[in-house]
Amino acid sequence: MGSALGYRVALSALVLSASTAQCGRQVPPGQAASYPANPANGSGGSAASATEPAVSTPTTPQAAPLPGTLVELGGRTKLGKYRVVLRFVVPKVSELFVAELTINGADGAELPVAATVILDAAMPEHHHGMMTQPQTRSVAASNWQTDGLKLHMQGHWVFTVEVHGGAGVDRLELPFEQPPEALTQ
Repeated sequence: MGSALGYRVALSALVLSASTAQCGRQVPPGQAASYPANPANGSGGSAASATEPAVSTPTTPQAAPLPGTLVELGGRTKLGKYRVVLRFVVPKVSELFVAELTINGADGAELPVAATVILDAAMPEHHHGMMTQPQTRSVAASNWQTDGLKLHMQGHWVFTVEVHGGAGVDRLELPFEQPPEALTQ
C-alpha cells in the first residue's frame, strides 16, 4: 500500500470530463491527481481508496486556474481529526457556484450523514467574506454539497471547512486565487 508519491485520487466521471487543478497544478483528464507525502500533517504514504480521499497540505496556488476548470483542494483539519477534499468548477467573478466536499475521519472511516459541515469563504486582506449565505447539506456518508457560494471579487480567498462529527469539532482553511481572467471570460 505504501507509496513515495503519496495519495492518489480515483477521478469521477465529472473529473474525467474536465482538467483539474490541485494547488494550481493542472491534472490531465483521465489521470489521477498525485499528492506528495507530507510528514508534517501525516498525509501521504498510502494509496487512497473510494472511502479514503486524497489529501495535501493547503498552500497558496502557484497560478490561478482559469474559469471553468475543476479545482480540487484538500488537507487534514487543524487538529488532524478529519481529511477534507473540496471540489468545484472555478466560477466567473460574482457567479453563483456549487462545491462538493468529501470528508473522512483521520483513519479513513466514513463521516456519518448526521455530522454537520459548514463551508464559507473570506478575503483576509480585505477583511470581508462572501455576500451570500451558502447552505451545506449531506448527500451521502462522507459527501456534502454546498450551494450559494459566490466570490464577488478577484484575488486571494480562503475557504474554511468546519466539521462537527464524532471526533469533535475541527476546521481546515484552504487558500484559493480567484483569477483576474474571471472578470472578462
